[in-house]
Amino acid sequence: MAIEVTGVAPLVQVFDVPKSIRFYRDVLGFAVTERAKAKQALSNRH
Repeated sequence: MAIEVTGVAPLVQVFDVPKSIRFYRDVLGFAVTERAKAKQALSNRH
């Protein structure tokens, strides 16, 4: 039985979030499509 993959979502952990956002957005041309509140992001950690 084959598994159908319909998408992927990479997870990149960084130390300096604002600097990383600027790099991915301004240098690589990525778009920020969604942001989590700090409390939400921390509550999802294992």
